[in-house]
Amino acid sequence: MRGWIRRRFARQAQLMGAMMERIGFAPDEAGVPARALAAASRRCLFCPSAQQCGQWLEQTQQAESAPDFCPNAGFFADRRSG
Repeated sequence: MRGWIRRRFARQAQLMGAMMERIGFAPDEAGVPARALAAASRRCLFCPSAQQCGQWLEQTQQAESAPDFCPNAGFFADRRSG
């Protein structure tokens, strides 16, 4: 069981990092508090759309915003707008 959890953490961390890269979101530049970033990480960890996310990332090199299925789409948009 612990191996499954580690793999899930690693996969979701990779997906979240890739998502932020694709949409040009840099938490340090956006002034995102650690607490808010931790909450976003938890949303990603429990996201039911990991497979869809991976497919979107494979097909998308750059985007203005996260896709609607992303549970952090609102978080990224809110933090970008100020």
